[in-house]
Amino acid sequence: MGFQLTASDYMEYIERAYQKIHENQDYVTQLDLATGDGDHWSNINMGFEKLVQEADRLKTLSISEELKEIGKIMMSVIGGSSGVLDGSAYLAAAKTVSGKETLGRKELLDVLEAMLEAIISRGQAQEGFKTINGAFSNYWRNALMSDLNQAGILNQKNPKVKIYNLIDSVKIQ
Repeated sequence: MGFQLTASDYMEYIERAYQKIHENQDYVTQLDLATGDGDHWSNINMGFEKLVQEADRLKTLSISEELKEIGKIMMSVIGGSSGVLDGSAYLAAAKTVSGKETLGRKELLDVLEAMLEAIISRGQAQEGFKTINGAFSNYWRNALMSDLNQAGILNQKNPKVKIYNLIDSVKIQ
C-alpha cells in the first residue's frame, strides 16, 4: 500500500510539535525579541494548545477536513500575522487535497507546496526576500526534500515512525 498519512497520524505530529514549541518558550521568545515584539511563542503556543485540546475531534475527520479545521482554528486563536499566515497555509492545503481521506507521498508534497505558496502569497513575499518566508521557501525548494530522502522518510515502509523520531530528536539551541 505504501505511505498513507491519516488525520490521526497528523494529529500525533501536531501533538509532538506542540511539545517542542512548549518546551522552547525562552529560546523562541529571545529570537523574536531580537527582531520583533517577543510575542511569537505565546501566539503559536496558544494555537497549538487549542489544536491539542481539539485533537480527539480532529482525528475523526478526513485529512482534508482536518487541515481545513486546523486552518480555521489557527486563524481564530493565533494572534499577529502568524495566525493569518499559518491558517491560510492550512486552508490552501485543504483545498489541494479536497475530499481525500488520507495522504500518500504525492499528496503530502502537494500539501507542503500549497502551504508554501499560500504563505508567500498572503505575506506578499517573494523568494530571495530577507523574510522568514524567503528562508522557508529556499529551504523547501533546496533542502527539505533532500533531508527527507536522506532520512529515509520518503522511501521506506513506515515513514511516519521516522518523521516522529525526527521531531523527537530536534534540539533547539
